[in-house]
Amino acid sequence: MKVLGHKIELLTGLLLHDVTMAGLQELRFPEEKPLLRGQDAAELENSDTFLLAVDTDWKEHDIETPYGLLHVVIRGSPKGNRPAILTYHDVGLNHKLCFNTFFNFEDMQEITKHFVVCHVDAPGQQVGASQFPQGYQFPSMEQLAAMLPSVVQHFGFKYVIGIGVGAGAYVLAKFALIFPDLVEGLVLMNIDPNGKGWIDWAATKLSGLTSTLPDTVLSHLFSQEELVSNTELVQSYRQQIGNVVNQANLQLFWNMYNSRRDLDINRPGTVPNAKTLRCPVMLVVGDNAPAEDGVVECNSKLDPTTTTFLKMADSGGLPQVTQPGKLTEAFKYFLQGMGYMPSASMTRLARSRTASLTSAGSVDGSRPQACTHSESSEGLGQVNHTMEVSSQFHGGQPNQQQCVQGHQKLGVVRESSGQAMPTFYVGITKQEEILSGKKWSKVVRLLQAHITISGLLEWLGLGLAGSWGALQSQSGWVPLLLALLHELQAPASPWSPYFAMWPELGRLEHPMFWPEEERRRLLQGTGVPEAVEKDLANIRSEYYSIVLPFMEAHPDLFSPRVRSLELYHQLVALVMAYSFQEPLEEEEDEKEPNSPLMVPAADILNHLANHNANLEYSPNCLRMVATQPIPKGHEIFNTYGQMANWQLIHMYGFVEPYPDNTDDTADIQMVTVREAALLGTKVEAERLLLYERWDFLCKLEMVGEEGAFVIGREEVLTEEELTTTLKVLCMPAEEFREFKDQDGWGDDKREEESLTVTNIPRLKASWRQLLRDSVLLTLQTYATDLKSEQDLLSNKEVYTKLSSREQQALQVRYGQKMILHQLLELTS
Repeated sequence: MKVLGHKIELLTGLLLHDVTMAGLQELRFPEEKPLLRGQDAAELENSDTFLLAVDTDWKEHDIETPYGLLHVVIRGSPKGNRPAILTYHDVGLNHKLCFNTFFNFEDMQEITKHFVVCHVDAPGQQVGASQFPQGYQFPSMEQLAAMLPSVVQHFGFKYVIGIGVGAGAYVLAKFALIFPDLVEGLVLMNIDPNGKGWIDWAATKLSGLTSTLPDTVLSHLFSQEELVSNTELVQSYRQQIGNVVNQANLQLFWNMYNSRRDLDINRPGTVPNAKTLRCPVMLVVGDNAPAEDGVVECNSKLDPTTTTFLKMADSGGLPQVTQPGKLTEAFKYFLQGMGYMPSASMTRLARSRTASLTSAGSVDGSRPQACTHSESSEGLGQVNHTMEVSSQFHGGQPNQQQCVQGHQKLGVVRESSGQAMPTFYVGITKQEEILSGKKWSKVVRLLQAHITISGLLEWLGLGLAGSWGALQSQSGWVPLLLALLHELQAPASPWSPYFAMWPELGRLEHPMFWPEEERRRLLQGTGVPEAVEKDLANIRSEYYSIVLPFMEAHPDLFSPRVRSLELYHQLVALVMAYSFQEPLEEEEDEKEPNSPLMVPAADILNHLANHNANLEYSPNCLRMVATQPIPKGHEIFNTYGQMANWQLIHMYGFVEPYPDNTDDTADIQMVTVREAALLGTKVEAERLLLYERWDFLCKLEMVGEEGAFVIGREEVLTEEELTTTLKVLCMPAEEFREFKDQDGWGDDKREEESLTVTNIPRLKASWRQLLRDSVLLTLQTYATDLKSEQDLLSNKEVYTKLSSREQQALQVRYGQKMILHQLLELTS
C-alpha cells in the first residue's frame, strides 16, 4: 500500500493509530478573500492591463500541425531534462485571459523561472486572430490533442507538465492518453470527462437561441451564484470575451467542445483493461464552480495513488484567477512530488530548522509548506486524512480529534488494518510505548509548539522581575536551553519519554565534537572549521556570561551536575539539529529572529534533498505532508531546507553522498575575488583604484569581509552580488567613475547583468578571467586535489576502510570541488 499526499496534522507527541476513514473528504484550503473582487475586478475592464504580460520575454510562434496552424507563445529554453510547462485554456478564453493572472503572480514566477513555459492557444482563439473562412472545419477535441506533439517536437521538449482549464483540461487529458510518454504530469482544472448527451445538446442549442455567445460561455465559466453576485468580475469577462476573442471562431470551438465524447477513462481494477492517465495528476475545482460534479467524477475514474484532488474554497469557477496564491502553493508541491524544485521555499508559509549560532544569516532553512495530495481506500473514493500539531497549550488530555500518528528518526510507513488510516511507526523506539499515547500527552503539556521567554520564566517559577534582560543573548537560545537543563536533572520529569528518544549526548557527531586537528585536516577549505570555531567561542561566552550565573543564582532549580560547559555544548548541538524556528511575517522582516522551538513528533524525520514529506506551518498547527507516494516499509524524509553538505555536517552531523544532494553548493569567499583582482594589478594606482571599487561595493552592500559568493550545480545563489562585483571590478576606470557618480544602476538593469551557471561561457572575457582566478585561489585552500578525492571514491575497498568522519568529510570536499571544477571548465 502507498501513502500519497498523506496530510498529517500532528498534535505534539500524542499518537493515534485507529482513525477511521469515513466517506469522501475533500481537501479544502482555508478561506481567503479572492484576488478579483470589487475594485480588483474593475482592473479587468482595461484590456491592456489584463492582457499584457509582466515582462516582454515571451516569443510568439505559429506552428504547422497535421490539423492546421497552432499559435503558441513561449518563454525560456529547454533546461536539461526538466519538462516544459505547457498550458491550454478553456473555451471562451485564450492563454492571456485564462492564465496571465496566475503566471504573473509573484510566487508563481519564482517557480516558472526554473522551467520553459509554453502557452497554447486553440485554433483561432488568440488575440487578433483572423476569422476562419466559410465552411472551415474546426478540429475535433481528439484532433486538438493530436496537434500538440508538433509543438513538443518543434521546441525540442522531452516531455511536458500540462496545465489545462475546462476544454483545455480535456484536450490535455486526451493528449496524455494518446501520447503518454510525452506527459510528465497534469494539472486539470474544471475538467468534465463526460460527453454531452442529447438533452444537454438540446439545452445548449436553446441557450444559443436565447442568449448571446458571451453570456452562454459565461454560464460555462461561472456558477449561477457567481453570475448573480459577482457582477463586476463577470462583467469584466463578458467584455473581454466579446471584444478580444473572434466570435465566429469562438462559436466553432464552443460547438466542438459541446460535441465531445466521453474521455474513456476508468480507475484501474474497476473494469477489464481499464485505460487511465499514467502520469501524476492534480485535479482542481472551486467549491462554487459549475464543473464541480465533473471533476469529482473524473477523480473517481483516476488511479488514487497518483491523483491529487484539490477543492479550493472561495474561488468559484476560475481558481487560477481568483486564488492564484493558493493554486501556486498547490502547484509547487505537485512539482516537488515529482522530484522537481525539491527544496524551494514558500514565502507565506514557512518553517525552518534552527540555524547554528553563527550561520543563521547564511543558511536558507525554509521549508515548503503546503500539500494537496490525497489518499484513497478501496470503495470509498478519494479520502484525505489530517493529523495536527496544535500550537496551543492544552491542560489535561489533548483533544482526541487532533491526535497524531507517531514517527521518529528512521520513521517508516506500515499498513494498518481494516479501513484505519496508514500508521507511522518509529524505527528506533518500541511501538507499544508510542502507541499508548500516555507518555506523549505529557510532552504536549510542557513543550508547546510556541514557548515564549516569559512563559519559560513563569514555568520556572521566577516571574519576569529581574530575569528578562538577564537571559538575552546573541543566539536567543538561552531560555530553551535552561528549560532543557532543568528538566534533564528533574527526577520525575514529564519530558523523560521525549528525552529517551534523543541520541546519546556523548556520542553526537557534529564537527564541534571532533578534535581540532582532525577537524582542520579533514575539512580544510570547506568553511566548516571556521564556522565551528565561531560556534565554540559564542557557546563559551554565552555559557559563562549568562547561563552559569543564572544557574548559580537559582541553585534550587539547577543541580551542580548540569552546571557543565560540556553538557551545554551538547545541548546546543541538539537544539541546532532538532529545533525549529518560526519564521517572521513579511511585515516583521526587520525584527530579530524568533527563538528556537523543540517540537516532539515534528522533529523525528531525517532529511533528504529529494524528500517525500514537508513540514507545513500555520498559526494553529504544524502539518507533516507527504509529497509523493511512500511505499510500505520505506523511510519518510523531511526537508530541513536547501542545505549544502557543509551545512548538513556542521549543523546535523551527516551528509548526503555525491551526487544525491542536489542542493549542494561551493563558496567563493568575497575577499578571494578581491585578492584575485589585486593579482592582476601592476602599479600602485591600479591597486588604489581597486580598493576604491571594493569600498564602493561595500557601500552598495554587495560584498563584505566575511561574505561568500554561493554557487550551486545549476544556479548562482548570489547572482546579484557576484554580477555586480564582477562588473564593478572589471569595468574601465572612466565607466566606474560614471557608475559611482550615479550610485549604481538603480532599476535600469541591462541584459549582460543576468548571471546563471549556463551563461557563464558568454560572459565578457575579463569577467570570466576574474572568476576563473578566484576559483583557482579557492581550490588552493583545500589540502587535497580533485583527483585524489576521485581515486578514494572510486576504490570501494579503500573507501570502506575510511572512518565515518573521513567518509563524510570526503563527500563534503568532493561535492564542492566538482562545482568549482565545473566553473573552471565554463570559464576556460
